[in-house]
Amino acid sequence: MKKTILSFMLLASLAAGAQVETDVSTNYDEWNTTVGQGAFGGCTSLTSMLIPLCTTLGTDCTYNGVFEGITGLTITVTCDASLLTCNAGAPDGDLCTLAANNTITVNGAPLSGCGGD
Repeated sequence: MKKTILSFMLLASLAAGAQVETDVSTNYDEWNTTVGQGAFGGCTSLTSMLIPLCTTLGTDCTYNGVFEGITGLTITVTCDASLLTCNAGAPDGDLCTLAANNTITVNGAPLSGCGGD
């Protein structure tokens, strides 16, 4: 299987509806602070996300469909720690939905605090 890595090193924001189509890995490197609603919808082979400065998934900390349709995968996420408590002390709703439908680690640990764990 061919692996595809996307790197947007100087991109600060991925707008809502700007769907990323990739086979394996998406890498946003150091500059991305916002990932828009539905941006990764349908990325059915996603294995890793490197968004260490990202503080916003979608329009707020609830579910925004950023990872819509991604199920049954093992995914490693590196993100800003603020996404782990931004939803009234709980993780961002998009991370929780991603964890409910996949096996994920966030910043080196399993995601917890989503209510079903």
